[in-house]
Amino acid sequence: MQFILKIILISCFLLPGCTVSIDPGDEEDSWLVKNTEHFNFYYNEYEVFIMPSWYYLDIDQIAEKQEQGYREILEDLDVDYEGVINFYIYPPEYVEGRPVQSGYADPTFETVYLRYHGRPFGKHEISHIISEQTLGRASIRLLNEGLAETLEYYQPASLEVIQDTFTWTIDTYSQGNESYIQVLLRKGDNMSTRVFYPQAGWFVRFLVGTYGMELFKQLYTVDLSDIESRLVSLYDRTITEIEDEYFAFYRYTPEYNKH
Repeated sequence: MQFILKIILISCFLLPGCTVSIDPGDEEDSWLVKNTEHFNFYYNEYEVFIMPSWYYLDIDQIAEKQEQGYREILEDLDVDYEGVINFYIYPPEYVEGRPVQSGYADPTFETVYLRYHGRPFGKHEISHIISEQTLGRASIRLLNEGLAETLEYYQPASLEVIQDTFTWTIDTYSQGNESYIQVLLRKGDNMSTRVFYPQAGWFVRFLVGTYGMELFKQLYTVDLSDIESRLVSLYDRTITEIEDEYFAFYRYTPEYNKH
């Protein structure tokens, strides 16, 4: 069976538009379990094909990385949390022969579901759980995903890529005199993750880096209808002034501010 699966995946790599999903099996009967201090890992052993090599699921390495991420999130947020997170690991879906990793967090039940493709993954999903359990639920996607991206942290994009992304977002989504941040607040629930997540991360990383995590924690659970007044009360800045500082940080001048 493993040999046949390998032939299918290698063939899929060569066929445009090919998508293959691997069934992890019946959860009740086939899950393997690894328990650590802060996680219950549920998984099945499998191989991942990333051209030209095969990678094996290394549950010990995954457990070590997630425990490290757990500790780092608590330190970055400066919160107390001792919950145990359920972590379900599934094989990836293959699109044109390439494994696609994706994840989902359910903070209410302190559970993560992850399609794992064999390469390192960060703290994004467990940060959703720890943030909601300690700070409360964020109703604004810009703040929710922005904090998860900030806590995960990755090498930022080049200045040119960031500036081009700002321009594309404004040109594509802005209505009337709407500012860039207002676009992210209004359209955040409808933008694709590839477009939205990096921008949310850049913005929250700027707020935290400039004004500190403690102020952001007070902003995190604000409702959309109150965010502009809360920015003034917490940061002593209007949303326009925050945006001006943000763009100056990235050396960007939008068309609506050019003279």
